Amino acid sequence: MTDSSRTVRKELAHNFMFMDRRHFHESEDTNFKAKVMKVMKSDRHSEVSGKDAKRFKDNLGAYKNDNENTLMQAILPIMMKEEFSSQNVNDRGEVEGDQRERSFIEAGVKYQVNQLFYNKYCLPHQYMNVVPLDESEVHKHFDSKKCMTTPKPDYLYGLDRPELSAPPPDIMLSDGLDVLLDITGVRNVFFVWENKSGGGDLLKCGNDALKDASALILARRKLYALKGRAIKPGIDKETYLYTAINNSDKIEFFIAYAWLPKELDRVEFCMEMIGSEEFTYDQDIPAHTILTSIRKVLHNIIEWGSVKRIPELKKFYQELYAAERTRFQQYVKEKEKQKEAEAGQSSKKQKTTH
Repeated sequence: MTDSSRTVRKELAHNFMFMDRRHFHESEDTNFKAKVMKVMKSDRHSEVSGKDAKRFKDNLGAYKNDNENTLMQAILPIMMKEEFSSQNVNDRGEVEGDQRERSFIEAGVKYQVNQLFYNKYCLPHQYMNVVPLDESEVHKHFDSKKCMTTPKPDYLYGLDRPELSAPPPDIMLSDGLDVLLDITGVRNVFFVWENKSGGGDLLKCGNDALKDASALILARRKLYALKGRAIKPGIDKETYLYTAINNSDKIEFFIAYAWLPKELDRVEFCMEMIGSEEFTYDQDIPAHTILTSIRKVLHNIIEWGSVKRIPELKKFYQELYAAERTRFQQYVKEKEKQKEAEAGQSSKKQKTTH
């Protein structure tokens, strides 16, 4: 790790963002762990041809020392095809029907490249639990810390399904809700991917991914608070997402999540590695085997974010907009009472003058 990466890692930890926690791997919730790890372990119908395997190996060798954008343009379309096979999932979360191919566009998968978040203040920070919050102190803090910059993921993947997330026409959204829903230009983000060229510093890459994921999870937790839910200790199982980092030597996969202690006095934003794959050139490990393993994980993540998570997203938006409708109706009632009170005061004044 370079001195710069080490300094950034320490500063992120001071602002509740960690890559050295073991809350996920030490969790006793075996069902949740199995659910998360399915993306690493579940086999799938992601065919890898000999031609693809050869292109993958050749392109890695040819573009290994080029800049990261050139490297990824050469290998990403081979690692992750924009078509994947999946069954349907009903509203109860049960898998049904036969496997069928679907494109990213058909599934509603939307990705962005080098997309800036709306501002740097969307990151977790050490003043979050201070009441009352002095915004000027927060701004000074961000301005003094070089690591607290606006997240800008190399790649992020979300779900563009307006029928799921579009608000009903009969409500007015709370201030700032539209920003929380759309802090990246892509809604329902489920996967963030950072990369470096050559043998680039993967720990610096991890710092970037940790910031990206933490900002997304923080926004998501605020949305869940708006819809109403009980705050519980442990890993927040409703707001986690997946991340990946790579250079030309290897790729690493992570779960990113929020964690609360029993005292509920803070929130930690964490990333834990759940798997990795070496981009080896050793003939004893054929490129076909490596590419098959990587594509399996990537397509499993895409399937989880765009198909298997649909029932959960439907429930979330129904509850969020139901809570917003209640707030809006209360707002309308309060405005009507205010008008009636003002009309009554005006009538009294008129009688007094006469």
